[in-house]
Amino acid sequence: MELRQLKYFKQIANTLNYSRAAEQLYISQPALTQQINALERELGVKMFFRTRQKVALTPEGKILLDCCEKMFALLDASIEEIRFMQDKANENRSLTIGVDESASHLNRVGFFSIVNNFKSTHQGCELKLKYFSGDALFAALRLHEVDVGISIVMREELHTLPCMYQIYGRQRFVLCVPKAFAERHGANCLEEAIRQLDICIFTKDPRWEKNCDYVLQRMKLPCHPLHTDFYNALRTSVEAGTGAMIDVELCVDNDLLRIATPIEFPREKYEAYDVLLWNKEHVTPTLVEFLDSFDSIRVEM
Repeated sequence: MELRQLKYFKQIANTLNYSRAAEQLYISQPALTQQINALERELGVKMFFRTRQKVALTPEGKILLDCCEKMFALLDASIEEIRFMQDKANENRSLTIGVDESASHLNRVGFFSIVNNFKSTHQGCELKLKYFSGDALFAALRLHEVDVGISIVMREELHTLPCMYQIYGRQRFVLCVPKAFAERHGANCLEEAIRQLDICIFTKDPRWEKNCDYVLQRMKLPCHPLHTDFYNALRTSVEAGTGAMIDVELCVDNDLLRIATPIEFPREKYEAYDVLLWNKEHVTPTLVEFLDSFDSIRVEM
């Protein structure tokens, strides 16, 4: 028995006219008759009394019609409810992303490209970006002010995070020291530089001061941000004998390497990761789809 056959049966039962029912169903009368005959063969009973003058339901046909009307009414109601729920879901879909300003190289790992692609493929979803510094992002996650956070986390902090996480990028750090200083201290250069020199992050934007300080506090290093031109400040500082802690990707500069020696921090102690953060108690289908969009990024531990 097919749903189509029951639909055909119901149309004939309501019109009691094969020709009119066929017109309303947009099929030929012989095809309609064939389907009803197949239904009657399967059930082993006649659904209609049929003469040249009229068509009438048999007792069995009346029972089937009552069942069909209830079934199709329930089916229509279910379809309507599903559509309503889908419309409401599309209306209410939103994703608020909290961005830790310390995660300063999001473009290099393609973060904003992924966000833009997600936005273009989920046009019914309202996407918001909110920027935070330091622990403010974790507080926003805890209070459900954001659905997912983007932050920089030190290697040793990964397993103590108060939420779920997914790594999507890596930041490794170096200390640029004067060449003479590096030659003088050799293998102990990093330890001596941390002990003797000011550790600086150079930035053109004062907004980053708190974030830089926050990152270096987690590295247990002092921080003295300088709000001036990056290269000139770096050159002046190094020539004066002051070390500068910067992202290793930013320090690969031929002019800089003429006057400074980059000393890489030990990976197991000073490596940091860019991570996606979320609460397992606050997971939505939209959040799952957003996290899945980062599956193409693989970072080895």
